Parts: sequence; structure tokens; C-alpha cells
Amino acid sequence: MKKDVLTILVVDDEAPLREMYSMFIAGLGHVVATAASGDIAFGMCKTYDYDAVLADLNMFGINGIELSRLLAEKDGRRPTFILMSTDEVSPEKAGEHVDHILRKPFSRAVLGEKLQEL
Repeated sequence: MKKDVLTILVVDDEAPLREMYSMFIAGLGHVVATAASGDIAFGMCKTYDYDAVLADLNMFGINGIELSRLLAEKDGRRPTFILMSTDEVSPEKAGEHVDHILRKPFSRAVLGEKLQEL
């Protein structure tokens, strides 16, 4: 059964983008948490089961693809993983633990459509 309200973790090391994505998601009626790095996000996912993680590919420390792998290996339910990138990323490069890829920049409408699929 699909949930009407999702809890989504937004992970991006660029604060203005992180805030914009958070506003998009909150405006769609979902609950949002944010993390400034993959390291912080992984720690947050150890203590809370998010419905989805929206993470940037290029971050210092743990990048988006590495975060998707770490979350797949942790005990518990794996969140739906959406990878964001300014570059074209093939599903093969993203790996089996990335469920969706969004090419930046994207609109609120495109993000909303992707979230409706969850």
C-alpha cells in the first residue's frame, strides 16, 4: 500500500540546493530531513527508517553511490534511493542499489512525479 506522506532524507553538500529540494518536498506534503554529507546521512539512517533518500552523487567523503551501497548493507528496511547528478549517470554506473536517477537541474514537477512512483 502506498503512503500518502513519505519521510524523505535529502543529502547534498551544497546548502542552497539542499534547502531548495527540501522546500520542494515539503511543498508536496512530505516530511523532510536533511544531511550535509553522506557520512551524516548514513548515521541518520542508522537511527531512523526513511521511506526515501534523495542524495547527490558528488559529495566529499561518502558520495551518493557509496551511500546507496552502505544503506543496502545495513540491517533493517532499505529506503528507496534516488541519486541526483549534474552529469549523465547510467544505471550500470549507479549500481543496483540506486532505484532512480534524477539529472540536475530538475523541476519541482519532475521530483513530484518521481515521488508519486514510490
